[in-house]
Amino acid sequence: MNRKSKRNLIVLLVLIVVLLIVFVFLKKNEDADFMQEEVSTEEESVPVVSINKDEVTDIEFIRSDGSYTLHKDGDTWSYLEDASIDITEDADTGTTRKVDQDTVSTYLDNICALTARQEITDVTDFSEYGISEESDSVTLQLANDLYVFRIGDYNSLVTGYYLTVNDGSSVYLIDSSTYYLLHKDSSYFEDTSEEESSEETVEENSEVSSEEGSETEDVEAVNTEAEGVEAESTEAESTETESTETESTITENAGEEDAEASNTEAENVE
Repeated sequence: MNRKSKRNLIVLLVLIVVLLIVFVFLKKNEDADFMQEEVSTEEESVPVVSINKDEVTDIEFIRSDGSYTLHKDGDTWSYLEDASIDITEDADTGTTRKVDQDTVSTYLDNICALTARQEITDVTDFSEYGISEESDSVTLQLANDLYVFRIGDYNSLVTGYYLTVNDGSSVYLIDSSTYYLLHKDSSYFEDTSEEESSEETVEENSEVSSEEGSETEDVEAVNTEAEGVEAESTEAESTETESTETESTITENAGEEDAEASNTEAENVE
């Protein structure tokens, strides 16, 4: 093969590589455009369900790490004991954890008026969206109805998760905040007010003990100071007494010396 033929071959190979790169680039953009058309990125609010939260009697959570159910008896929510995850408050007594009623009420406010960013209609193959019977789900049980929310895959192109409700033919695109609303673990609903109250009581007792200890130290310091003053006063009195006795002794000795001098002088006169 001569030099000219080699050069032509190299040019041809380079052109083929360039065409392949252009084809891959265009294909990728075409897929992205198709996805954008299928799931619009416009921030619209699409209603998913509209449920009267007062009619909900049970909330069942099925997750990859286990399941649990919240049950309403009258107006009070509690954990059902048939959970596959640990919902006990005390391992020794087996006491079931208490449910924060306000947290459940707020949760129902959100999920019973759930909205999505986009609705994809007439879906026949839900596996394309990562949705199946084994998907993580939340079920709302009403007296005469049932709502099953199944959570699908995450789509990084449109930054959202897929969701279905019951056996409808629509798939919804939801944002991360809605995903985490549906994906709560059991501890989210736990009533921790008693624990916080207990911790506050411990802190208060600690503060009281500290104050009492400080007051005791202050009293001891005052007593010590008073004892010191009393000791100084006693010492001063003792010193004063000794001084008085010394002066008295000196005075007596001087009187005796004067008397002896007078007697001696009288004898000399005689």
